[in-house]
Parts: sequence; structure tokens; C-alpha cells
Amino acid sequence: MNLKLTRKINIKLNSILVLVALVFSFTSNSQIAFWNFQGESSPATSTADVYNANLDGSQILSRGAGAAASTATNSFRTTGFQNDGIATTNTDYFTFQLSSSNGFLLNVDSINARGTGTATYVASPGVTQQFAYSLDGTNFTLIGSPFLTIGINQDFPTVNTVAITALHNVPSNVIVYFRYYA
Repeated sequence: MNLKLTRKINIKLNSILVLVALVFSFTSNSQIAFWNFQGESSPATSTADVYNANLDGSQILSRGAGAAASTATNSFRTTGFQNDGIATTNTDYFTFQLSSSNGFLLNVDSINARGTGTATYVASPGVTQQFAYSLDGTNFTLIGSPFLTIGINQDFPTVNTVAITALHNVPSNVIVYFRYYA
């Protein structure tokens, strides 16, 4: 997810289901938030290991009620993703939220992610996935079209959000909620 905080600070989010990272890009590529699941065994939530002061939201990656943690080491895995299609009414999702610190505006330009699953889960015909966003934490809007991946440890196609005006110039008092459905 490419994010910008005005004041000439650009932020890029690289969300990885096995490893989730926010990358800060001003004149360098240093991380602004990073979730590392090494040593975690599918926790209910995971707190970011790195989180930049220019973001003022939750540092928590969590799950919807239908995406309970499964037994696995070094992961944020679930057995809860169902074969029921993708809908914002589903409760099987991963979620996080972002907001900027006072004096900054948040701009989300794209989402880039990497995911993996068990060998049977990611086998052909693959897994359909989609992201959604909300500005109130209740009413979610799916972003773009669902995308399909096959195989373990796959980069997802870039999800372009440049045309979504609700994700640009978001003031610091507004939290943007994101969900990942599969």
C-alpha cells in the first residue's frame, strides 16, 4: 500500500500475511511499521514491531470473528477463510487501521502484499482475495476486483487506489480501516 502523509512525507505499505511491513519513503526506504511473526504461533492479534511516529493509529493486526487463529508457528494463520465468496458482511478477514499524526494528511495510492497458506489451500485453482476499506469501521467498500493467487509465498498484484478519493487527503482525526478477505 503506498501511503503519503503530506508535508512531503511519502509512506509505502508492504502488507505481507506472513510478514507485514510499512515502509517509509522520504529520501530513503526505512520502515515505518513492521509486523514480524517469527516466534509467534498464530496469535489472535499481533502488535507491530516497528511503528513510525507520523502514524497515529493502532499498531495491531487482528482478525474478524470468523478468522480464528490456527496452529502454526511463525505465522498469523487462520483456518477461518471460507469458500463463501468475498463480501464485506463476511467475518473471516484480517484487519488493521491507519491514521496520521496531527498536522499530516494520509494518502493511500496502492496496496502491495504477499501471502502464503498451506499447500492444499494455495493449490490450483488458487485463492481469490480482495481488500476493503472503511472510514467509520462499520461500512466497508471493496477495493477494485478480486485477484487470484496460486502457490506458496506469492506477491499479490498491486491494488491501485489512486482513483479512490476517500483514501486521499484523509485528515489526522479520521481512522482508515482496512480488511483483507480470502
